[in-house]
Amino acid sequence: MAPGRSGGGGRFGGRFGRGGGRGRAPSRAPQEEPPPEAPSNVPPSWNNYFPEVRFAPDDRRAELVGTLARFFSSDVGFELVKPVRIHAERELFLELDYEALKARADIPDLFAALELAPAEAMPCVRAAVHEVIHNSPIGRKELPHLQVSPAAAKVITRPPRVDVHLYNHPEVQIKFSELKSKTIGKLVSIRGTVTRVARVMPFAKSLTFTCDKCDASQVVHLVDGKYAEPESCVGQGCRGRKFTANRESVKLVDWQKIRIQELSRDVPAEDIGRIPRFADVEVEGTLCDACRGGDIVTIVGIADILNVEAKGSALERERAAKQYNVYVKGISIRKRDSDAGGAPPLSAAAAEAFARDVVDNTTFSPADLEFIVRFTEECAGEQFKQLIHSLCPTIYGHEVVKAGLLLALFGGVRKTFDEEGTLPMRGSIHCLVVGDPGLGKSQMLKAVSNVANRGLYVSGRSASAAGLTATVVKDSENGGSTYEAGALIMCDGGVCCVDEFDKMPNEHQALLEVLEQQTVSLAKAGITVNLPARTSVVAAANPVGGVYNRSKSIMNNLKMNPALLSRFDLLFLIVDDPDEELDEYRTRHVLATHNPEGEEATLRLQHAQQKLLAHHAHYITYANVHCFPRLTPEAGTILQAFYLELRAADTVGEDYPPITPRQLEALIRLAEARAKVELRETVTEDDARDAVEIMRETMRDVLEGGGLAGKRGFSGKGNKNVKAKMFVEAMNRRAIEKDSAYFTMGELYAIVDDLQLQIQDVDGFIEGLNMAGDILKSGRLYKSASS
Repeated sequence: MAPGRSGGGGRFGGRFGRGGGRGRAPSRAPQEEPPPEAPSNVPPSWNNYFPEVRFAPDDRRAELVGTLARFFSSDVGFELVKPVRIHAERELFLELDYEALKARADIPDLFAALELAPAEAMPCVRAAVHEVIHNSPIGRKELPHLQVSPAAAKVITRPPRVDVHLYNHPEVQIKFSELKSKTIGKLVSIRGTVTRVARVMPFAKSLTFTCDKCDASQVVHLVDGKYAEPESCVGQGCRGRKFTANRESVKLVDWQKIRIQELSRDVPAEDIGRIPRFADVEVEGTLCDACRGGDIVTIVGIADILNVEAKGSALERERAAKQYNVYVKGISIRKRDSDAGGAPPLSAAAAEAFARDVVDNTTFSPADLEFIVRFTEECAGEQFKQLIHSLCPTIYGHEVVKAGLLLALFGGVRKTFDEEGTLPMRGSIHCLVVGDPGLGKSQMLKAVSNVANRGLYVSGRSASAAGLTATVVKDSENGGSTYEAGALIMCDGGVCCVDEFDKMPNEHQALLEVLEQQTVSLAKAGITVNLPARTSVVAAANPVGGVYNRSKSIMNNLKMNPALLSRFDLLFLIVDDPDEELDEYRTRHVLATHNPEGEEATLRLQHAQQKLLAHHAHYITYANVHCFPRLTPEAGTILQAFYLELRAADTVGEDYPPITPRQLEALIRLAEARAKVELRETVTEDDARDAVEIMRETMRDVLEGGGLAGKRGFSGKGNKNVKAKMFVEAMNRRAIEKDSAYFTMGELYAIVDDLQLQIQDVDGFIEGLNMAGDILKSGRLYKSASS
């Protein structure tokens, strides 16, 4: 048995010593004595789980195995063993709930061992479960499909093995900052996001060596899977020190390394801004490939230490020999794949696949459920309005923008089909907020990321394509390549808020696949993988030049790819136009936050709305988990009519926002999200009208800003911009015809007459174009700025 440190504390401190952490493996394995005659009452599973320990009836581990086997053989205990499942040939695993075990089992030695020496306690649990399944009457009777026939038992080279995944242990839940030297050798439970998953590799557990002098054989149990020869021969009277390894006798297990990062919501307020902490987790056997990058997992394991790999000069290697890293030996991994946009598929087979693919372990406290019921009853029909007012109350106005962001939080319904080769339809809603600086875009994005059940806020100034999607990294231990998840993968099933979206033009191409297919394809360094990124992207951008120019189209103001813009369901335009009444309310709202004595009522209302938003976050999570509304024919008719209206008024051009079938799908998602707000199972006509109204407002703002309102049937003040655009385009054409870019005032009057623009003050019109920079004045002549 590996040497351990004496553990104190408690009644069982001397009986179950706390195991020591692992360090550097010695160059030669410790000498092993020849095993004596095995007692006749040795449990069949003993050597499988305690290969380094000689069985003795009075051994503490043997006594605990017997006690546990008797408990698991009882009617109460066997209910915990029944869910055992087959992982692979002769490999079983059992997910064991610690709270259920503690409620049913009155075994003080077991819980003392789990507290003081979990490295010894877990093999005892595995051996006891093995004995009950394979060597007890109740196991043979109730689990016949797991038994090994006597004929097969004679020919199999590897005995069956049972792995126990102990989960739901809130008593050992710790933060990443608490994973330090004091936790070494103890059971810990940590929760975070998987950022890196290494490839599965074979891990050597033991190897048989033969003495070159006397041909005596001995088994060496390898520390950390590192090769080490025996120090001396165990043969009687032989002092041989040269050995030959029997490579065929090596016993291997699957081994994998995982890296998890703490959740942003678990970071204390005083630590906001620092680099997130991470922890390395090593798993074996049935836990390999139990998670992937971007999954939120809760891992129960044993904290241990590992010597830092020695590199560089002799002095550096000497220093590294004194340094250790804390890691976790995984015992269980509980994954929560919160696909908030999941939808009931269209067939029973697809429903089963959906149930397997979408597993959400989100739990709601009684207080959360009570609030959801009370909020639904007291605010019946007004939930949408209440949620809008509670979202970022420090920013005055922008109700339409907040409504769109709120619908992005709820999301539509992700639809999967049972036809082979059919791609799922996304339910995530993407929003882009464009506008002048200082209007609260960043504040609203941060509020959305805080409310989302799974949200991240990143800035485009410091974000890269690899940081948003995924990157290939080299594993320092095995030299292999693996991928590390980016922000969009880590937000799978949630919301990723990207600020300063216009400051990352080189990364826009990397987002096309994520925004539509909801996946990240990676093909680098021999790795070809498609990673899920079912994320709602909420972005904010400033126009080119910092201020929105109404004389230019939205495309010219943003300088973004039309294919990228068409993937956003909602495109909001916020312009800081002077408005005496609005400015009055806005200044009073801002002053209230800085002068609490003068505006106590307003300040109290803001604090109440922010406090209420914490409960609303649970309401949104509940809707995403349990509500999957379906579109009714009546609602579909309303959405169809509005989409046909957009298509009929569409004008094709490189400066125009494209109207494609994606707009119809966006309308459907918005209507589904509106139904989710009130926890409805069907999309009503009112939901469809609200979705149309929000889409109409966004289209009106964008088209007026781009000068297309008159062409697309939207009334407003965009006619002047349309005339300006037509006038400049006519100047460019006329300049080509006459082979001169300069125009006299008379020629400009002639262009106005030819176009029949019906402008009363032509001089003022031309002067306005000159001030806007669309045309330039040189002496008494004029020329187009774009010619």
